[in-house]
Amino acid sequence: MNMSYFSLDFDLQKLIDNTGRVANYFWKRDWAGGNAGNISVHLKDFKETNNEICCSSRKFPAPFPLLAGDYYMVTASGRRMRDILNAPEENLCIVQIDDRGESYKVLWGCKTGRFPTSEFTSHLGAYNVRKETGKPVSVVMHTQPLDMIALSLIAEYQSSEKFSELIWKMQPETIINIPEGIAFLDYAIPGSEELAAKTVKAFRDGYRILLWANHGVIAVGNDIDEVLDLIDHANSSSAIALKLMQAGYNPRNLGLKNNNLTDLCKRFNLKNSPFYNR
Repeated sequence: MNMSYFSLDFDLQKLIDNTGRVANYFWKRDWAGGNAGNISVHLKDFKETNNEICCSSRKFPAPFPLLAGDYYMVTASGRRMRDILNAPEENLCIVQIDDRGESYKVLWGCKTGRFPTSEFTSHLGAYNVRKETGKPVSVVMHTQPLDMIALSLIAEYQSSEKFSELIWKMQPETIINIPEGIAFLDYAIPGSEELAAKTVKAFRDGYRILLWANHGVIAVGNDIDEVLDLIDHANSSSAIALKLMQAGYNPRNLGLKNNNLTDLCKRFNLKNSPFYNR
């Protein structure tokens, strides 16, 4: 991998390896069939040392002023998550946002001539709004956990409140790790401006993990494994709920009771959970 154009204060190869490791995990769990899923990472300590790099660029539908000048590593459009480790230059790219936040240029990667994932604007919207609200993040991930998608198709759970309460009741770890709950977003065309706008609003409301109905999840955090853990906790609880349904039970009538959730919130000081003051 020729990275001679860049000066790094961190181990980029380690970051690529970690990204590939998580991408492979998604694929092995059947959460990234074909070219599904995408990952981006804010490269805080990244420096470009050669401003004559041959690159391609694209303009955003709307600007991201708070991201002006930032660098990101992001998965390429139409590529497979399972191939990242073996061929990073074909499946990843490094981009820089211009000084007005109106466009980006590809500095490295996308070797097959492709651009970043079509959902890059949703990623940037997440970075921008989290920075705007004083809670910046370094990682955005989108994947397609099958159990969560299955639950998103059931009308009874098609709201943030109902979905969150269901998965909280399946096991204590879920409310402990995701006390604010999960935002449920009605279906919108993948990669569309409509989906990006809905995503930005939910992140502005304080959620870290969002369920795109019929599609998958998008989650944010400051570390690749931190974001993976959020998704894992949410999907494992979703899997428990589905197993109960398959056995003929209504999961809402089983699991933890409301007072159990309140006790957990008090014990772990989860003040951002709606159950803290119940």
